[in-house]
Amino acid sequence: MDNFTIMEKIRGIRALAIFISGWGMAWYSQPATWHKGSWLMLIGLVMVIVTALLQSVIELEEGNEE
Repeated sequence: MDNFTIMEKIRGIRALAIFISGWGMAWYSQPATWHKGSWLMLIGLVMVIVTALLQSVIELEEGNEE
């Protein structure tokens, strides 16, 4: 699998993470479901950070190959 395909998958996962965080924000604003919303926001934030780190590592490896 080439790096372009991997980067596209990372972008898709990041888009899903942003969606999950947004969903969590909507739940967080409701008094009855704020605890579920806070967990969803936390999960989304962790997913965004992990995908950003993966993307940085892949870009660094591409730079080292050239």
